[in-house]
Amino acid sequence: MTQITIRQVEGPLAKQIRKEAAESGESMNALLLKLLRRHFLRNSGEGNDDVERNDLRQFQKGWIEDAECEVALREFDQIDKDDWK
Repeated sequence: MTQITIRQVEGPLAKQIRKEAAESGESMNALLLKLLRRHFLRNSGEGNDDVERNDLRQFQKGWIEDAECEVALREFDQIDKDDWK
């Protein structure tokens, strides 16, 4: 494998790359490789492991406790007996 060094990355760009990598839970290197594959190999049949998907994978991280949501959902715990007659 070849190593490529990128120099003179402006502050705002570097900050955005770091932010995106952190949000996706991957290293900056992994993120940049994914983006490079997507851009340069998209029509070659190679690099299809990183196909951008429009699905629910972003929610795979598990359940997140949210007190505000719990308060909003409490009214659904009430059973209206008249509705079941």
